[in-house]
Amino acid sequence: MRRRWATTMTEREERVSITETPCDREEKSISITAARLRMIVGVLERRIRKRGDDLALSCTQTAVLGRLSMFGPMAAVDLATMEMTRPQTMRNLIDSLRDEGLIEGSRDPIDGRRVILTLTSEGRDRIRGAYSGSASYLGEALTRLTDGERDQLRGALGVLERLAFPERDIECSPVQVSVRQCRFE
Repeated sequence: MRRRWATTMTEREERVSITETPCDREEKSISITAARLRMIVGVLERRIRKRGDDLALSCTQTAVLGRLSMFGPMAAVDLATMEMTRPQTMRNLIDSLRDEGLIEGSRDPIDGRRVILTLTSEGRDRIRGAYSGSASYLGEALTRLTDGERDQLRGALGVLERLAFPERDIECSPVQVSVRQCRFE
């Protein structure tokens, strides 16, 4: 069933009018690719979230805890930038995570106006649970792929990272850290 659907989408992509220019075809191809990618990411996100429902964390809360786990202590403004949210939105999120005892803040020794956020031991446990739930789902899903499909997916990860982190060329940005360098505390 999965193969048939993918083939149908490819056939639709290839149907073009004789009157279309190469630019029109390229634009249509990009639109179709973007729509398919969004749909696939959405389905994967919902399935992963379903595995972690007992953690009672929103996607954004999980993302913030994950960033602190992967990149270590950082200021709220840096988290807001990485998550592409407004500082006030991040402040509200941080307050809720602090109230739950998942993160704590301390004054930056260099700039006393900034608060550096870190995970608490409970925060580390919660994010570990979230990662194990997603790893469990993704691990099971990956076993259903052929070796060749897993190789293709590994090859696409770099491209997906470039889509997710277009700011990578900012020098010393935490998003430049590769997965191998990430610390999952």
